[in-house]
Amino acid sequence: MHGSGANATNWRDDVAAWSRHFRTYALDLIGEPGLSAPSRPPLSSDAHARWLDDVLAGLGITRTAIVGMSLGGWLALDYATRHPERVTRLALLCPGGVGKQKTGWLFQALLLRPFGRWGARRSVRAATGLHAPEARPILDQVVLTFSHFHPRTERLPVFPDSALRRLTMPVLVTAGRRDVMFDSAETARRIRHCLPHATVRLLPDAGHALLGQTDSVLAFLHP
Repeated sequence: MHGSGANATNWRDDVAAWSRHFRTYALDLIGEPGLSAPSRPPLSSDAHARWLDDVLAGLGITRTAIVGMSLGGWLALDYATRHPERVTRLALLCPGGVGKQKTGWLFQALLLRPFGRWGARRSVRAATGLHAPEARPILDQVVLTFSHFHPRTERLPVFPDSALRRLTMPVLVTAGRRDVMFDSAETARRIRHCLPHATVRLLPDAGHALLGQTDSVLAFLHP
């Protein structure tokens, strides 16, 4: 499950490898710029978990591993804490709902707004942490998406320790130390405290957008 402002194409570099070992479904989340419904029920409700229940039922899936990024990581956590018996493995990339959500990057985005496409690209680069020249096509895609898409503005609810402790399945959490959207150090601390069996990876030079995790996630899903 992809992050906010994205869709199933988020996984185009991963699916080829993962699908050699698993039947892989890349979902378009509701309320995001994909092919699913534009509905945005409150994140504080059980609506998203019920939506995912409907999706899994339609696919004939009773138990599954889930990979989630950012907002998709929050949705994966929300579902797994409600239905831990249905999730066999949980791989989370820069997940929301564990460490504090940061807002400082939003002020920079507002300051850059008057500068058109150049400012939009600078804003996206700051938010994602993608500064390498080879990331420019990804930045251009994000800029194009957000020129036609109104992102969510609500904060992601934070899961209490009691909810996290329901996650008895194997868990992998990968986050970037330079993430400007979520406090990755707090994410790592809380996961290690509540889930001693989890594997936690903090990437020292990575920001919010985590690329190149295909093999590490596959090794976790297919040990």
